[in-house]
Amino acid sequence: MMARLLVAFVCVMHASIAQAAPFELDWSAPEGCPSRERMLLATRARLGEEHDAHAEPELFVHGTVTVEGKTIVLHLRLNDASGEDRGERRVRFDDRTCEAIEAPAALVLAMMIGVARAREARDAHERGPEGAAEPTRVEEPKTPESTPARARPPRPPPPA
Repeated sequence: MMARLLVAFVCVMHASIAQAAPFELDWSAPEGCPSRERMLLATRARLGEEHDAHAEPELFVHGTVTVEGKTIVLHLRLNDASGEDRGERRVRFDDRTCEAIEAPAALVLAMMIGVARAREARDAHERGPEGAAEPTRVEEPKTPESTPARARPPRPPPPA
């Protein structure tokens, strides 16, 4: 199962922009941390995408950054357009500045989006095209009963 998701993730990561489900990011971070705009750009770069202002988002990400002493905590929650939970991650960064979490946070976010897209593609494939008729069962043609073929007798061993 995990191997299938990984293969699907790789395929999705290389999918064209037209096939990618756009995402929206709700971002909350203290001063000195990457802004929402920087996180969007960094995540789209990881996904190999550009922003399509005309496409409705199909994935919604809520990201929160908190600082607890010397530890920075990133909490990401991903939902699809229907509100269904598609994943949640909590990542701790020790001894880093908040500004330094941009690249690893964008990578985690891109991976979450890639997995969600792969699952959606798999689910859509399993559902089949909308309005598709139930597959009809095709029976094997019946052949007249025939006598089983005789097995050949074993060959004698070659002379020594």
